[in-house]
Amino acid sequence: MPEEFVPRDWQDRFARAYQTNLKKNFLLEACTSAGKTGGTLNIFDSFRSAVGWRFLVVVVPAEHLRRQYAVDAQKLFGLQLYYSGTVKRLGRLPTPEELLQQGYQGLVVSYQWLASSGNAKKLASQLQNTLDGKVLAILDEVHHVSSELAFGRACEIAFPDGTVSHRLMTSGTPFRSDNNKILGNWLTYVPAGENVYGCVPDFRYTLSDALRDGIIPFFSFATMGGKFTYRRGRAVYEGATFTEATNEQELSKEPHA
Repeated sequence: MPEEFVPRDWQDRFARAYQTNLKKNFLLEACTSAGKTGGTLNIFDSFRSAVGWRFLVVVVPAEHLRRQYAVDAQKLFGLQLYYSGTVKRLGRLPTPEELLQQGYQGLVVSYQWLASSGNAKKLASQLQNTLDGKVLAILDEVHHVSSELAFGRACEIAFPDGTVSHRLMTSGTPFRSDNNKILGNWLTYVPAGENVYGCVPDFRYTLSDALRDGIIPFFSFATMGGKFTYRRGRAVYEGATFTEATNEQELSKEPHA
């Protein structure tokens, strides 16, 4: 039997905000250890009947996280999410139709899997043929994804408008150091400087919020002295101190190669 999921205050407010603003693409920004997994699974479990979702697809940023996400889904909500990958007898991943027949409510894959061997296109076709768009896609830690790179292209192929009814994306840090947009067609960006844009979440739960609520313990950072060498591509930065290295943009300037 699953444990009874008792939402934290922020998870409850998040669910109400999601219900009030049931948009196609929703970005949750929540800090590490806040409970993003429980919060997003609660959305699927709470609203799937009302919204008409018949299947859940979760994409995680590492292979080992597939099992962890599925275990949490079963433990907290009694949801059965398939995560085991290729079935030897079939020589492939089970289709959504096969998983539904076996009592599963969804599937957990990685961005790596989605971006390889035409998997994104196959999954999109299977979802469309079986579920007629009645699918929620959860893209976990979506800052790993960029429309300019393989993971982003795979997501756009796998989860177009006709294939999923809603996309729920999560991140503790909704930005990329390479200055590429995170799925720019699905998320909201506003100017934050010259040729710089900031991603706008639909719901935020910050580190200071988690400290205030006692979800994470108080912590402090010690300032370290000393010099370091920093390499970025062909550029080498020598003799800088930690206090002089003020930001990524400054370090991106190539003084010499």
